[in-house]
Amino acid sequence: MAHEINFCNVETGWHNALPLGNGKMGAMVYYRDRRLCIALNQYDCYYGLAGTVFEDPARREKTLKEMEASVLKARKEADYDRSHYLRTLAPDKDEGRPVYSGGSYPQGGEVILPFSEEVDGEISLLSLSVEEARVRFRAGGADRRVEAEIFAAEADGIVIRLSQTCESLWGEIGIWRQEARGQEQYTYDLKKEENRLVMRCGLRQERAEEKETAFVQETAVFFPERGEKMTVTASVQPGKDKARQLSERLWRESEEADKAHRARWKRFWKSRVFLPDGYLETLWHLYVYLMGCCSGEGSSHIGQACGLSGLWDIRRPCMWGSMWYWDVNIQTAFYGAFASNHMEQAKVFCEGFLSYREEIYRFAERIYGKRGWAPDYPHPLYHCIQPWCALFLWKYYAYTKDKEFLEKKAYPVFVEILDFYREISEIDEKGIRHLAYDICPEQGPVAEDTVITIAALKELTVCALKAAAILQRPQEEIGRLQGLLDEMPDYALTKTGERWKDSGMASDNLFLRHPSVLMPVFPAGEVHMASPPHLRRLADNTIRYAEKNTETGTFGFSWIASAAARMGAGESAVRILYERGLDFMTHSNGLGYEESERFINFCHLTKPANYLPVMCEMAGGVTETVNLLLLQETDGVLCLFPALPDGKDSFAEIKTQYQCDEKYLSAGYGPWTECGFEGLLAPGGFEVSAKMQEGRVSRIRIYCKADGVLRLRLPEEFAKEAERARFARLAGNALEKDGFQVFEKQVKAGEELSFGKETASGREVMFGEKGCGRAEAADMGFRLEGRAVLPAVLTHRAAHTRRRTFIGENEDTAFYKAVDSMVCPYGFAEKLRYGMTPYVFDFTEDKGKNYDDAYERQVLEAGRTVLHAGGPRPTGAGNYLPDIGYGFFPAGGREIRIKRRSGPDSLRRDFAEGGGSAFFGVGLPAGKYDILVISGDEKEQSVTHLAVPGSGLTYTGKVQKAGRYQCRLMPVMHERDGILAIRIDTNPGLKWKLNAVFINKEYMIL
Repeated sequence: MAHEINFCNVETGWHNALPLGNGKMGAMVYYRDRRLCIALNQYDCYYGLAGTVFEDPARREKTLKEMEASVLKARKEADYDRSHYLRTLAPDKDEGRPVYSGGSYPQGGEVILPFSEEVDGEISLLSLSVEEARVRFRAGGADRRVEAEIFAAEADGIVIRLSQTCESLWGEIGIWRQEARGQEQYTYDLKKEENRLVMRCGLRQERAEEKETAFVQETAVFFPERGEKMTVTASVQPGKDKARQLSERLWRESEEADKAHRARWKRFWKSRVFLPDGYLETLWHLYVYLMGCCSGEGSSHIGQACGLSGLWDIRRPCMWGSMWYWDVNIQTAFYGAFASNHMEQAKVFCEGFLSYREEIYRFAERIYGKRGWAPDYPHPLYHCIQPWCALFLWKYYAYTKDKEFLEKKAYPVFVEILDFYREISEIDEKGIRHLAYDICPEQGPVAEDTVITIAALKELTVCALKAAAILQRPQEEIGRLQGLLDEMPDYALTKTGERWKDSGMASDNLFLRHPSVLMPVFPAGEVHMASPPHLRRLADNTIRYAEKNTETGTFGFSWIASAAARMGAGESAVRILYERGLDFMTHSNGLGYEESERFINFCHLTKPANYLPVMCEMAGGVTETVNLLLLQETDGVLCLFPALPDGKDSFAEIKTQYQCDEKYLSAGYGPWTECGFEGLLAPGGFEVSAKMQEGRVSRIRIYCKADGVLRLRLPEEFAKEAERARFARLAGNALEKDGFQVFEKQVKAGEELSFGKETASGREVMFGEKGCGRAEAADMGFRLEGRAVLPAVLTHRAAHTRRRTFIGENEDTAFYKAVDSMVCPYGFAEKLRYGMTPYVFDFTEDKGKNYDDAYERQVLEAGRTVLHAGGPRPTGAGNYLPDIGYGFFPAGGREIRIKRRSGPDSLRRDFAEGGGSAFFGVGLPAGKYDILVISGDEKEQSVTHLAVPGSGLTYTGKVQKAGRYQCRLMPVMHERDGILAIRIDTNPGLKWKLNAVFINKEYMIL
């Protein structure tokens, strides 16, 4: 089944733009104000100034001895376990009230494709075909229509195929540059020619003199033809004239570029998943696609790979800048590459990591006064970073069996990191080795032996021992590694011994910026569902703690969910994905951000209103969690469907005081009885496909990409005595291991094994067009009178906040978002900020409505008590009565009527209407209020102008077609006790409509 993201009959923006890319160059496509916009970015441009213009020459790192002195002094103070590591290392630095700004890198241009007023811009479709890696756009009706098809060519350019029903509809092509703060150090020059646009960016002269040459990047658009069908090409490149030349060449070779693009993406899709959860299935494919677009493959800046935000850091200024962030972000971005069968992406990570060798050596000399592979580069005392990244080198070998890579690249790094660890650590009287100064990234005190560091080092030592055996290293070398492993300390435990904690020096109840305490479970993988009971108990308790006490952000939730999946708790893993991440951070393009209309991350609360781009770590983390639900390796044995959601949440806790309220704050996600996957990769180079029907595994296929030993834990339905003869035919053995039947066989590269029913032709088609019979995606289109069937828009209702999240949008999405913004809580960092909704007026004569199709009851949570609030008030066309405190004030005696339609839902189907001015008044105390007014009609067009004269507010409405609804949010300062009057008006010959009015109280004026 193909996966699409559709925006039907709505405008979009940079915040939900659709991504395109070829690995190192790409675009984000959106539609607004009768213009199709294609914002370009290119790694070789973006990273062209990395480490030069943005480097702070005054910054000096402290040496180890200087840091030790600060730490020893701080450790003498009371409550050291609650100290902040930055203040410990720099006690004299008092930032007071810091003023934040943000990064503003050189801008690539946005290609602007406007179209004529003759085209009906309210009839439109902007769509991303994920598997095809193409964006398609159309606007207008049959006789006046424009269309476009856009893809990112392998030759570092964008190809745009335009068509129109007559030559005058597409307008003059342009290049737009955002005017933004922080751009004063650059110059921009735009030149227009008959069939070409070129915008050059360089450093201002005073900055250019500081460098050998002024940096130049160029955005070029080429469009030599006009007609009903046209091809436009664009590129952004470093250096003078390169983008111009490339865009011209790409235009001449656009047909070949199209064929190459189709072939590339056909090769790309080596794996697929089929889930009963269409929302999560779509996200998996979208996130795999996203990393294919922006992995960094082919970039000259291999040390940046996809960076923090990939190609999508386009608007300026942003908060962080899309560089390689070492303390969790870059690792998480690439987690999903391995099992998703994209070793080309894993290779990008490995090459990027290895490119820092000389810089790491220089860091070691500056900080420690010795040469070697310092485990804490680039953040002093974050000793988990380098062993954590080095584990990717072992994973690359484990999945490819590339022995040359292991011998020449991976193993030497393992040894260097572990040798440096041996030098900077000390052995106590019991023979246990300790790191006296160690920091879990971004949290806790400067401690000793943090769990995250020891787990990463321990796993790296285990990998080094495996590598040494494979490479037949000298026994003395192997013994030295084994000795180091034996000297590793135990993980720090809480006082009760029930779970791991950050470190022995940290508080038992430390709030976690990173769920670092889960490193032994994920990603290190030391503890898993088949571990001894006491380890499983520690892991389970730690997961429960981490879920409740980790900052909400774009990487932590998937880390916790992956750990839950490793422990076999699939129901918990999916709940955590949704309730701790996706419910807050997805935009309607499906991608993850640190801010949405539902949430803002803790890090941005005191920062200026910067543009917050896509975060690639969310894509990699969610992909890996889904992979772990479907396929895992534990102790060398492959397990199929090891952690499917089953409706039983292992880590859920009672959330409310009363049982009847529990349903409002929780939801079930399983059981998954119909699902499957195709082409997932497992360690050993095994490409695995499997299908489950009616809760039973019906088919397994394994393709062996390398020589080795296959060990497969057999599902119960394949472990019966009757199947033994089949295993014998496959020349394998069915062995008993830990109470399970394990199939074991020596295999050769190119060999394929199949388990399950065979067709007469000898081979069964595993998956049809609709996958494993999963439920169709929720369709937000309608089939009511006067309303067309719209393309599918996926929707998910958050279990805890009750807000709806969408993949794609249509003409109804804005209504649902607006209603949810009034009656559902907003994720303000680590707290839910609830609205107070004393009034919801539904203009109807129907007193017995059920509003569940429009919005669920408002839920307010205080501790473990739930309050239901904000119920709609059926409101007729009656005049204002002091007794009830609300009603109409008709102007000039004009009639106000209540009308009813058949749809689209209980709240919008009824409305008040009038042909002249009227006032709707509500008696309110003085205060600040947010007012949402819904207006529209399913059968006829309307226009509704709104004003709040007492507050000086006027809003001119747009003409709404039949079936379209205006959702106007008005912030109002009501300065005097008394009637707050909303004036409603319309255009001559038309009517205003008033479907509903929501009033939220922000605060009183006392």
